[in-house]
Amino acid sequence: MNTPLRLISSAIRLFGVVSFAALLFGCVPTLTAQSITVRVLNARSGRPLARQSVMISWPDTAEKTVVNLGPDGTGKLDLGGRSQFGMLPGPKSLKEPNSVTYIDCNDFSMVHSHDVLSRGLVTANRCSTKISAEVKPGEVVFWGVPLHWWEQDSVREP
Repeated sequence: MNTPLRLISSAIRLFGVVSFAALLFGCVPTLTAQSITVRVLNARSGRPLARQSVMISWPDTAEKTVVNLGPDGTGKLDLGGRSQFGMLPGPKSLKEPNSVTYIDCNDFSMVHSHDVLSRGLVTANRCSTKISAEVKPGEVVFWGVPLHWWEQDSVREP
């Protein structure tokens, strides 16, 4: 009679340990496999800046990442376990890496990954006080004003 009781007790303990481990690993967010959505909007109209790019700088390395945007003005950024990053207008093309086609209208320097993942991030639009945007957790809005065809491309220091 003692053996079935021990067997049931062991099964309950094992179930409790497995349940706790599943809860622990399921609830703890990790940055290693997470990505965020980068959305670039025209600071004067609020419309997406389609088929542009954003340059991501990482504070712990000289490495830069280019996020190419689709027709809806969004792109995915793999965080690679990093806790913060900087954003600049991306290059016009790979052939002209220091030439950009839109002006930066953002009011931030470093973006904290945790803030973007938990509630999203949209900063003040420095180019227009009339245009704003709503964000979702996991999304960051980057404001820009496109250069006109007659305006000279902005050139960034290499």
